[in-house]
Amino acid sequence: MHGAGYADILIEAKLVTSASLKCVLSGKNWALAIWCLRTITEAAERLLVEVLIEEEGIEIDTLALFNLIEQMNREHLDAALNDEPTKAVIQAYLNFQDKVKKGHLGKTGVLWMSFLDNNHVLLMLLFAVKTNNVPLFHKCNSEMADLFFAYDGQNYARYLAWFDVFLTNLELSHPGGWDLLSKGAIAVARSLISGALAAVDKTMEETFMKFAKMFDTYTCFCRTASTRGQFFEQLLEMCGMSSNPDSSSGGMHRELEKAEITKSEAAVQRVMKAFTSCFMNPWCVPDKTRLYNIASGAPVTREVEVDVLRADALGKEMKDRFIKERLQSRELL
Repeated sequence: MHGAGYADILIEAKLVTSASLKCVLSGKNWALAIWCLRTITEAAERLLVEVLIEEEGIEIDTLALFNLIEQMNREHLDAALNDEPTKAVIQAYLNFQDKVKKGHLGKTGVLWMSFLDNNHVLLMLLFAVKTNNVPLFHKCNSEMADLFFAYDGQNYARYLAWFDVFLTNLELSHPGGWDLLSKGAIAVARSLISGALAAVDKTMEETFMKFAKMFDTYTCFCRTASTRGQFFEQLLEMCGMSSNPDSSSGGMHRELEKAEITKSEAAVQRVMKAFTSCFMNPWCVPDKTRLYNIASGAPVTREVEVDVLRADALGKEMKDRFIKERLQSRELL
């Protein structure tokens, strides 16, 4: 998306500065990169919903949705998901997305719909880790392999393809392994907040491994009871498990705090304004037969157009071919 106007949107909406742009695009500044993807995704989907409402006359006035917006909790979420008018709106939106993927809003819409789908895979992978959802974790890793094959990330592509095959055949190679994974093997709890688990490898690196970097520190940790006690006290405090359980910060996700909601909403509004006022709305283009750079408003060349729009399908084809020729046939890489 570098040449499609994504970077220009980030700068115009003031999500990043010119100094941090490169680190965000490369993923080195991981937290900010994820926040930018979430913000751009929400803004683009809101604009898509506006097009849906305009074209098909969908009315979104369900009480369950407004209750969920006012107070986000499990009770209101379950009520919204079981509300028939809400389910009808969601189904209409999903059907409209399928139409966009087939070219209903033009080739620019196809590209940005692919961008949103890829963002959803990444965000759902994070969700799978935070909730220890192993089937979803498997599915997202499998779909991410298509991206790496399509965009020349060969090391990650080969590993994820192997990982997909390994998890698919786990019960055959390691009977009972799937049950062990489902009991909490991919993530651990570092706080009392539900749905906020941390990846196992990340947790190990941030806690135990730092004591193995220096021999003196490791020796002191093993021999001194007070040092071990201090370590675990700091660990519990860092995780928020030694704080007052009655406080609001003890059981709430940071994203649900009012200050974070206000900050996020302001960022989304800036992105929507950048799409509609400064650049081009990807869902409303002058010529549906051309692929546009939304920053410059100019159509790309036919060669670039063909190459970009076939990337997702080509990545899946390459992954399937790799699995068949290199993993199933057991040939050398």
